[in-house]
Amino acid sequence: MAVKIPDKTPDMPYIIVPGHPKRLPIEIGLTLMANMGSNVPQIIKLLDWQDDPHHYVMDIKLENLLVNLDTLEVKLIDFGRGMLMRDSAYMAFNGTEMFCPPEFNVDSRYHAKPATVWSLGILLFVMVCRYYPDDEDLNRISKNDWSKPELSQECCQMIHDCLEREPQQRLILEEMQLHDWFMFME
Repeated sequence: MAVKIPDKTPDMPYIIVPGHPKRLPIEIGLTLMANMGSNVPQIIKLLDWQDDPHHYVMDIKLENLLVNLDTLEVKLIDFGRGMLMRDSAYMAFNGTEMFCPPEFNVDSRYHAKPATVWSLGILLFVMVCRYYPDDEDLNRISKNDWSKPELSQECCQMIHDCLEREPQQRLILEEMQLHDWFMFME
């Protein structure tokens, strides 16, 4: 168990969560909502939180992902820049620039599911390559002319399928686990 203590800022977003009388900082609210219902093992359980005049305190790690290297179990633990998923387009991007989907830079809008697939593709690239993709990597990926000798063909294809520049050409979020790379890993 660890503690995270983010500063409160004047522009901090808040959210209304069913069962709570007051608006909550979005990171706490989304974490609590993710913890509702059936247990999701890939999301860390928020044990407790406190509110003080300048900070809020959460019993979780500072990193966004925790990976158990023995079991390869992954837990998502940071909802600080999260938003509720909706079907309509988002007109603002508040996350880390490297994870911004290309359609936002072109059209100033994006949809949640294809943008999530893009972000997961960037995350996978960073995890297996140990650096963020640069413009040359992204151009080669978009031409399906990118690979790494130390990576399986299935892993390279998974990265390509997630990092398609056209959102409608990307993997479908709900079907990602059916990709050949996951079958290859078993």
